[in-house]
Amino acid sequence: RDSGIAVTMIDGLSDGLPGVPPAAALDPEVRALMPPDVLDPPDEARCLRTAKALGSKMLNVAAYRGVVVPVEEMAQALRGLSRRAAAQGVGIAIEFIPESGIPDIHRARQVWEACAEPNCGLMVDMFHLCRSGGTVEDLRRLPPGAIAGVQISDRDPGPYVHVPMGGRLLPGDGGLPLVELVTAALENNLGAIVDLEVLNADLNALSLDEATRRLAAAAKSWREVFESLKPH
Repeated sequence: RDSGIAVTMIDGLSDGLPGVPPAAALDPEVRALMPPDVLDPPDEARCLRTAKALGSKMLNVAAYRGVVVPVEEMAQALRGLSRRAAAQGVGIAIEFIPESGIPDIHRARQVWEACAEPNCGLMVDMFHLCRSGGTVEDLRRLPPGAIAGVQISDRDPGPYVHVPMGGRLLPGDGGLPLVELVTAALENNLGAIVDLEVLNADLNALSLDEATRRLAAAAKSWREVFESLKPH
């Protein structure tokens, strides 16, 4: 607060949904790429406690590394989590990730609609949306207010080999139609939380201060482009 920084979202809870195997079941080569908090993630109580301590009103949740389970089974777990979070004044954003128990926007919508809790919405990570074949039209077809959060990064166009926790570019450095995607997301919910999520080896190699400067500069530059090009 003293620095003028607000924590918009706690990201996140990755072991609170069904179908997620223990980290020990991961392929050793994949496990070696994962940061400690992915292999030993904070539980629900810690995530909610952290949200309260830092004044965040949103907790992001994903079935990362999980397998697909029946929609109602996933929705039931999400429903209980949403109600417990609501009791602490925290909203839930459910994120779809191709390598997860909720692999795309279509499955995420099914689970969200079956959950039907007022404090639960969708997290749209533009990187995952495009990797899973999602489009601007998929965003436009969502019920109004479905989107709770947006995560922005870019990537090179053309064939792509996914590297866990990497491969993302600063917005504007790749070929994703970010202006159209973000515009569609904000048309769904102007109050959605919008964050950068840029994971790559180049940024990881920098000091925290330098990485932050580059992210801030990219965000400012891209926002200026977005504001000049978005439909009015």
